[in-house]
Amino acid sequence: MELIEASNPHTQKAERGKDMEFTVTQAPLRREKADALILPLFQDEDFDRLRLQKALREHVRSVAIDTHDFAGKKKEVFYLPAPRAFANLRRIFLVGLGKQEAYDQQVLREGIASVMRALKKYSVEKALLLARPVLVPGRNWMQFGQIVAEATRLGRYEFEEYKGSAEEDEISRKKRKELTRVAIAGAQASQQEALKAGFKKGEILAEAAIYTRNLCNQPPNVMNPGRMAAEAEALAAEFDVDCEILETRDLEDLQMNALLAVGKGSTQQPRLIILKYSKGPKGMKPIALVGKGVTFDSGGISLKPSKNMDEMKFDMSGGAVVLGVIRAVAALNLPVNVVAAIPAVENLPDGNASKPGDIVKAMNGKTIEILNTDAEGRLILADALSYIEKEYDPGVIVDLATLTGAVVVALGSAAAGIMGNDDGLIEDLRRFGDNAGERLWPLPLYDDYREQIKSDVADIKNIGGGPAGVTVGGAFLSHFIEEGRRWAHIDIAGVAWTTKDTPLAKKGATGFGVRLLAEWLSAQVKKN
Repeated sequence: MELIEASNPHTQKAERGKDMEFTVTQAPLRREKADALILPLFQDEDFDRLRLQKALREHVRSVAIDTHDFAGKKKEVFYLPAPRAFANLRRIFLVGLGKQEAYDQQVLREGIASVMRALKKYSVEKALLLARPVLVPGRNWMQFGQIVAEATRLGRYEFEEYKGSAEEDEISRKKRKELTRVAIAGAQASQQEALKAGFKKGEILAEAAIYTRNLCNQPPNVMNPGRMAAEAEALAAEFDVDCEILETRDLEDLQMNALLAVGKGSTQQPRLIILKYSKGPKGMKPIALVGKGVTFDSGGISLKPSKNMDEMKFDMSGGAVVLGVIRAVAALNLPVNVVAAIPAVENLPDGNASKPGDIVKAMNGKTIEILNTDAEGRLILADALSYIEKEYDPGVIVDLATLTGAVVVALGSAAAGIMGNDDGLIEDLRRFGDNAGERLWPLPLYDDYREQIKSDVADIKNIGGGPAGVTVGGAFLSHFIEEGRRWAHIDIAGVAWTTKDTPLAKKGATGFGVRLLAEWLSAQVKKN
């Protein structure tokens, strides 16, 4: 078998992205040269009252509005050539924002992403986005600039690392013109600094999400536990972050038998990746992020069906998100203390693999009856949670995992499930999720679910053997959270990747959770 040697995924798109510039221009539309003018329009607005030069307004009206070719529906994009009087703009792209009463930041984000992706077909190098009154209620110009930068980067992202030969790729890249400049036109002078600050933050958050997508989209013969550890080390070297990699001998010494049990069936040795970012006040307890890093999940002895098993390369999405968040926090230079733990393993079935019926003792001393080797994520998280509590005494813990198929049944791809032991923390995360377009839906964590995982022969078992699979997974993890510790568990199995193209993500990894948690951590600065 020929092994593929991939370049560092986190540097590939970042380098290309640096060529794109976000600016603000005060030049009149007749004088500004561009390949495209982007005009956002609501579905139900009075077109006659639109503040545009008459020749431009009448051209758009006659070609798109009066003909009913463009209605302004959400994410609708319509292309028309510029009128002769505005030949300097070459093309006009109309993008729909839907009805004004239903307008919010996610509508704007998806609209911008939709039109920026459409520009790729026309080799647009410079685009002008008209800054007409499309601010989301309660938002400011900095947030507008941030959304523009995020949507542009995320909407245009594609994972093409393994397409064609290097020579063919170089030729096609030279022929294809890339978007190099997005300029906001029509903004007031007083709004420029806020827009520029928004651009900068939006680019950082989008690049962190793209970094996570690149990690997740790698094939599993490339992205194994060792490679994931190497990526963490590269990230730590690039930014001011401490990194420690615990390997098999270390895990054995710490008695992380739950984590080790999952990796027993693979020739790839398990790791526990620890990253520490310390820019907060001395004495401030760190915020802990823990992410599931199963780089491929066959189900082990409890083998999964072969259909769509290739998607199990995304089972390390929680860990990749945590790496992306650390990247964002470091790039933003936030004055906070964050510690991250990523248990990285492969779950494969060989003669050494764990078997249904095995009993292991976790790091915190609790015994676990393994009834299904495909409920492996909770096992590796159990030891990672125990370790992070013992070694770092965090004030808050948030874990992310593609933990259950049940959350897909419950919520589909519309939201991730969230549960925990602190309603305030859950509501706080949910609010930032809404703002980022990465929605969370709270689920209960009643004692009934903890009863469901009581074992006849051990302290607990790793499946509940009945309904409520999402919350049973959370109930299992709660056994590894010390009393009084604020904790939230986010099940991202339905949102970590998409099987169809969306405005903000092509088929594959979405990077869900990076922007949400980076924004939440930014807010913790003000609280401490």
